[in-house]
Amino acid sequence: MKTTPLLSITGRVLEMTRSYIPHIDIAKIVSRDGSVTITMDVHKDIKVFSEGDTVELALFIKEPEYDYGKDFCAKAVIVALGDVDERNTKITLSMGGLLLVIQGDKKIVKKDVFKPLMELYVRVKKIK
Repeated sequence: MKTTPLLSITGRVLEMTRSYIPHIDIAKIVSRDGSVTITMDVHKDIKVFSEGDTVELALFIKEPEYDYGKDFCAKAVIVALGDVDERNTKITLSMGGLLLVIQGDKKIVKKDVFKPLMELYVRVKKIK
């Protein structure tokens, strides 16, 4: 059964930097049009993309279809949600302690779709 995402962003992994936490990298992903920036903690043992790759990040209410070992899929909870300014929204999610921050244009990152403490699934697929 195919699930429709609440939010889907395709972008490029601009950089992967080492975190102060052992075995954790921080990925910076920017959407194709530059209107959304994603910062994501990634454990080295479950990393499915590298710097320079194009990826699709999507948020779902129900567990989505994914290729085990090829795609990243995790359950997450919204821990913060708000406006950055009159044009941008910021959503912070926790995936078992790993953070995912999505910040961008209110027309794309629609705050009214999400609620604090809402449980979601995060899927990241590498696009060829």
